[in-house]
Amino acid sequence: ACTAGTFQNQTGQSACNACPKGTYQPSNRAAECLACPYSMTTTNPGSTALSDCVCAPGSFFDRARGQCMPCMEGLECMGGSPDDETSIPRVKPLYWVEPLDETAMGNISVELLRVYKCVSATACTHPVDSPTKRSVSQRVLEREGMGMCTGYKTGIACGSCLAGWFMSGTPSPRAGL
Repeated sequence: ACTAGTFQNQTGQSACNACPKGTYQPSNRAAECLACPYSMTTTNPGSTALSDCVCAPGSFFDRARGQCMPCMEGLECMGGSPDDETSIPRVKPLYWVEPLDETAMGNISVELLRVYKCVSATACTHPVDSPTKRSVSQRVLEREGMGMCTGYKTGIACGSCLAGWFMSGTPSPRAGL
């Protein structure tokens, strides 16, 4: 008899087959494997539980659509379980993502993510550049590099200067201030 993670689909067959990637089987003596839902896959053949189903690397779980979606330009998606914080897309260097509030962080979707290319290589900070830590949601935003600008830059893709500053290669105080 076949054990969990395997199946036997032909009469008289003596060997059991491992469930292929993208499927799982929690029961013994199964004739087939169950497909992972939501465009998910498994990391290895022979999976035994629904919890083995994850988004593949290069994708993330879009909660609004209820399925794994391809990673967007400017983001790095490690894949993983929809319930795992490590599956949240990360911002690549030279890109900026509009910050999401705590509610949105738990419900990331293609519709919510606004990804922009930074106006310059020094305008946007990258997660390793930011030592400041605040609330849990802010820590996630900072680790993911969402909405972070260097120096006196602000706005979408760090394309503006804070009040009293102007852009001249590097932000500089305005004359007379």
